[in-house]
Order: sequence, then structure tokens, then C-alpha cells
Amino acid sequence: MAIAVGIVDDHPTTGRGLAALVEEDPAFKVIFTVSHPDALRSQLQIQQPEVLISDLILPEVRGFELVEWIRKTYPDIHLAVITRNASSVMASHLMAIGARGLILKTQSDADIITAVRDIAMDKAYLPPEYRDHLQKLHPNQPLNLSNREMEILELVLAGKSSTDIGEQLFLSPKTVENHRANLFRKLEVKNHTELLRKAYALGLID
Repeated sequence: MAIAVGIVDDHPTTGRGLAALVEEDPAFKVIFTVSHPDALRSQLQIQQPEVLISDLILPEVRGFELVEWIRKTYPDIHLAVITRNASSVMASHLMAIGARGLILKTQSDADIITAVRDIAMDKAYLPPEYRDHLQKLHPNQPLNLSNREMEILELVLAGKSSTDIGEQLFLSPKTVENHRANLFRKLEVKNHTELLRKAYALGLID
């Protein structure tokens, strides 16, 4: 019997393309493709897939929030997060809060199928470059950051300004600055330069 797969991606064309790719493997059957978190909630009340592949960025719901909701509400679903790019800190946090795997949209078709197979068998999956990088993380220095702080750290490390971050996350610049101050405090740094050095030391950036 084929493994049931669900897909949520706010770009319908991308979702349909991913569904067609997954179904090239006869081991899988895509039982739904939706483009909005509300549609996903409604669909899951009707049927639950064994594997759910979700885009990281969705309308109205941040990827971290969706991962935690799936883990708590439907713990038997094996959740794979798919995105175009993510840092090691993002990958680490996603796995820590309940995702079974991270897939990059830039991976080859064969690698994406391999990822879905592993996740369906409840094996944790990360692209090879993330596996190597995560081994550098300091085991005795857990970050203990909130989901929002993780999002802001990701954007800060990408070189975004407080204004840019606020626009992307729909936050005021003052709120972003408050979160940035919390990041500095928790990571024990005093400025952006020290934050970059700390991130490098922890293996969060190359």
C-alpha cells in the first residue's frame, strides 16, 4: 500500500510540481495539496498523511509555529520542511521542535525522493552539507531562543537591517530592536560584530 503524502505550499504551481515528483515513486501517493494553513487544518480533520511536506514560509503562520502545532496535534505525522535556503541554526531549531527533516528546493529530484523515503521511515533527514555543519555546534551551549528570536537571528545573520526584518515579519522596528537586545543578552555579546564572531564559533555560519 502506498505511503500517503500531503503537501502545503503557498505557491500552487510549486505544490503541484512537488506532488508530481513525489508520485513518480510508486511507493507514494499524494492525497492532498493545499496552499494555505487554514486549508491544511481543514484537510487534516478529514485525513492525515503519513508524511507532510510543508513550505517554511506560509501566509499568516510562520514555519516554526506550524511545526510545533503538527507535533502537538498530529504527533504521528512525519513532517518535512522544504525551503529554498536555510542556515544551520534554522535547520537545528526545526529538528529540535519536531520536524523530521529539512529538504532544500534546490536539491536534485533524486535527493528529494530519498529525503521523503527516509522521513517516511521515521529517519531524520538533513542535506549532507547541513549534517556536516551541525556537527560543529557546541554541545554545551544550547541557544535557548524563542521561535521569534530564531527568526530574527536568521535574518540578522543574513545581513538584514531592523527595518528590513520588521517589514518581513510584520513587526515594528522597536519590537525588532527589543528582540535583538534579547539575542545579544542570551548569546552574551554586546554588538553585531561580536554576534557574528559568536555565530561563527558556534558553527552557525561559515
